Amino acid sequence: MVSGKQPGERLADWLEMLSPVLDRLAFFVPQDFAHDFSVSSLDTLEAVLAAPNQAAGDTGLVDSAMAYLGEALMRVGGGRWRWDEGPENPPSKVPVILLDEALGLPPLSPLQVMVDARLAGTGTEFRKLHDRLRTAVAENQDSHPGWTPTKEHSSGVDPVGLAELPPPDPWLTGWLAGREADFPRWAAECGGTGDRQFTLETIDGLERLFLDRFATVEQFSAPENEDFVATASWVLGETVRRAEPGSVVWRYYPVPPEYADFDDYFAKVGNPYVGSPLLHRFPDVEFADPRVLLQIVVEDREPGWLARRLADYLAPVTSR
Repeated sequence: MVSGKQPGERLADWLEMLSPVLDRLAFFVPQDFAHDFSVSSLDTLEAVLAAPNQAAGDTGLVDSAMAYLGEALMRVGGGRWRWDEGPENPPSKVPVILLDEALGLPPLSPLQVMVDARLAGTGTEFRKLHDRLRTAVAENQDSHPGWTPTKEHSSGVDPVGLAELPPPDPWLTGWLAGREADFPRWAAECGGTGDRQFTLETIDGLERLFLDRFATVEQFSAPENEDFVATASWVLGETVRRAEPGSVVWRYYPVPPEYADFDDYFAKVGNPYVGSPLLHRFPDVEFADPRVLLQIVVEDREPGWLARRLADYLAPVTSR
């Protein structure tokens, strides 16, 4: 976690990276791990965290487990992610979840739950917490018929059918038009003529371009490179969309209430994404955030990763 940032900025960073952080959990869990946020998957996660061969300082596993545990518990008790800025232990500022306020429960730290579970050593602490939360929800439903816990949408994580999404917004429409208009200039800057064909065969070339141009994520995120990255993100998203134009579309997530407007939200958290209900990393829908994918290319520096990733995204569509 980067120091020196305000709580809102830290929360924005956490929400932006939530989807790839959850994806990274696959490196630590068994191959048959369900990734369905079920109580049985929490049993497996607790066992992974308790294994003696797991490095205690592996922040990749810790962050991924925190994200998964928090999302799993919110699927029972609703709620939303917030940033812990309590004065009692400033060095341990971490993301926490606030469960549906109707439950009257205090903020819950997934990290603290993980620490307590490891100390208890029973292998069932996540399940016990899950069951206690289910009981609290059931009791509140008994006293308040018709109530159900509400969960704030986690961008890139929660399944959303395309039919449930709002129609194209003027912000998104303007962004797409602006990137398309900028494409000839962008292509010329890259040494092309603007006649690039938006096919999956061009993905390796786009990946090499980013590996050659950006040595670090800091360079990738620098203000002077914002337009270049934005248009490249459009190129990547368009390539995915044009691979399956009948099912993959450009979309955006609704702006959470703590952000002023679309410009404020996208500046701090979100990016336009492409998605389709025919793609199944999660049960109902799959989204691909082109900017996040390009950032991972620069961060991990694994040649060929982007093409493999997109093949995974598109496999359920192209094989139907």
